[in-house]
Amino acid sequence: MIKPLNILVCTDFSSFSLNASKAAEKLRSKCDGKSYHLHVSEFSVMWDWMPPDYIEGRFEMDLLNNLRKKMEDEIQKTNSSSEGLIEIGLIPTIVGQQVKDKKIDLIVIGHKGQTGRFHLGSIAEKIIATSEVPVLVVKDNFNIHTIGGLIDPNGTMEDIIRWTEDLALTFGSQEKIISLFPDIASRFIGVGKFGFSTELLSLTDHQKDIIKKNLNENIRKKLKLKDSHIRIDFSVERKVSYHLNEILEEEKVDLAVMKKHQSDFMEKILIGSETRRMLEIFKKNLLILPS
Repeated sequence: MIKPLNILVCTDFSSFSLNASKAAEKLRSKCDGKSYHLHVSEFSVMWDWMPPDYIEGRFEMDLLNNLRKKMEDEIQKTNSSSEGLIEIGLIPTIVGQQVKDKKIDLIVIGHKGQTGRFHLGSIAEKIIATSEVPVLVVKDNFNIHTIGGLIDPNGTMEDIIRWTEDLALTFGSQEKIISLFPDIASRFIGVGKFGFSTELLSLTDHQKDIIKKNLNENIRKKLKLKDSHIRIDFSVERKVSYHLNEILEEEKVDLAVMKKHQSDFMEKILIGSETRRMLEIFKKNLLILPS
């Protein structure tokens, strides 16, 4: 069972944020932790023409009163005992400070905001990119039947496996471990070393089966996995995330657990490349762990 978590829900009071709030409350109720709802109103360039005394007086008072009312409404809709926090300033900075002050273990955000967009430079991406704790991105309803841990055998896998196993146990869900290699690979333990110039397309199906078998055995042994379903495959797609998305759909994964940064030959899969694409194309929920 997952340990008690301090959860921070970042909200802009959109329908996407409401879904995130409901998911956070469902998780909090199962792990018996604390939750906080945070809304940050960023100073806008349009404030520059306002007299300082007006901004710090009536305008700010009206703004905060309105935001507090929205916060109360959202918390009430989720039947949560969450504490509401209203701040004014730069969102990533304030989120980071609240994570430290409240000893937050997990941030929960909606996939989109009031603009209905999730793109380069969006608030959600800024939070993910700068967060030192895991971030749960809620896209779909939070009925979790199958959880997929996306691993890189050449990198650190233990934290991905731990979150995958704990969440599967907490929600009574099926657990699946998935590893997808790009068409250039290296350091397959037990089958020798393939240099970065070796393309998997040149391997025979028999050679690929041997590689898959060895990887499966090594992953099970290293992570002490017994009954977990492990799927290992090779991708000929230039953008690995599209192939990975197909596998997640085939496996009917409701929640995928992955890292913000990978290592070794997957080192370039950061927020901003494959991770961003997964955020864009995967239709279900994503838990993104820090490096």
